[in-house]
Amino acid sequence: MTEETRKIRVSVVPRPPKTVEETGLSLGFLVELACKTLYFGGVMSLSSLSEQLALPVSVSNDVMDFMKKERLAEVKKGGELRDTTVLFTDIRGFTAMSESAAPQHVVDMLNEYFELMVEIIFKYQGTLDKFIGDEIMVLYGAPLVQPDATVRAVRTALEMQLALEEFNRTTIAEGNDPIRVGIGINSGEVVAGYMGSSKTMEYTAIGDTVNTASRLCSIARAGEIIVSEPTWERVREFFEGQPLPPAKLKGKAHALQIYSITGIRKQWGDEMTKPGAP
Repeated sequence: MTEETRKIRVSVVPRPPKTVEETGLSLGFLVELACKTLYFGGVMSLSSLSEQLALPVSVSNDVMDFMKKERLAEVKKGGELRDTTVLFTDIRGFTAMSESAAPQHVVDMLNEYFELMVEIIFKYQGTLDKFIGDEIMVLYGAPLVQPDATVRAVRTALEMQLALEEFNRTTIAEGNDPIRVGIGINSGEVVAGYMGSSKTMEYTAIGDTVNTASRLCSIARAGEIIVSEPTWERVREFFEGQPLPPAKLKGKAHALQIYSITGIRKQWGDEMTKPGAP
């Protein structure tokens, strides 16, 4: 049990804390707790936290059913090269937003936001890789092969931004700050698989493709969806977009051509959102 967990169980506070500092807990810990509370159904006892963390992969029920049917859900430590599209989304100005807010308000706000985002991710059969603070990492094309993985990822991003517009109308009406996110998407080879120790593993992906997607997210402005050139070449017939000036990303020797997604060019049928659809 961590020191911060012990504080939650034994502390007696005479009045509700109004700032993160008053709780004695780090903002990062509160964010992580919010993420895990949502992920495990909104009700979670701290005593069962370690058991819940052993869940190896987070996908929608229909994708999991398909994986079990095709015997794709077996947990084995190790990775394999997979062509994957990686999406990162991150709240802009989250630290400033949360500094003056009550911790419970931060947790409640994040839970509402994550609930909305995860619903859209699962709608397009994305794999929820992890929450990283207020950031979300999503995979398309792993562990389930999806020929239209990149289209799914960009459609997810557009729907996320659209859903947040409605979410923010309610948020502002209640007197709270709106949530604005930047999104970055990249496509290419990753090493994907179950990684960790013999006691706990999770399905994840690593590699330059993942790192680049994260860097693209970091330069995306609020409301913006930035994709790499490999991603753009795969989806240009489906979506409207415009080239941006080449971006010099951290860890890259040369500037990369990037694009901003602005809308949908071509619709597609419902069969595109079914697991295993060609």
